[in-house]
Amino acid sequence: MRLSPPRHLSAEAKREWKKITAEIEIEPTDAPVLTLLVEAIERYRAATDQIKREGITVTVQVFGRSGNRVGEKQERHVSLITQKEASAVILSCSRALGLNQPADDEPVVRSYE
Repeated sequence: MRLSPPRHLSAEAKREWKKITAEIEIEPTDAPVLTLLVEAIERYRAATDQIKREGITVTVQVFGRSGNRVGEKQERHVSLITQKEASAVILSCSRALGLNQPADDEPVVRSYE
């Protein structure tokens, strides 16, 4: 039984849902985890695109106690946090759905460099 994506998902998340459900069988009880996964994938991509456009660091204004601008400094882009959090959700949901496990007939390759 192929599950339909929830209506509240964006077009991009629905495409990802359909791509995943075309590859593996998802039980109805797995639908919430799949929903979290496709939403996290969308957030990860959006954050990555923003970082590509704006750079990994951003310039922020620094103000003194009196409210006057006293300079500026470089800070890590806030989208790095979104990217990191989304990647943790992606990995967790992928594991829960068995998406990152090799098929029974695929050899497991390990590198011991």
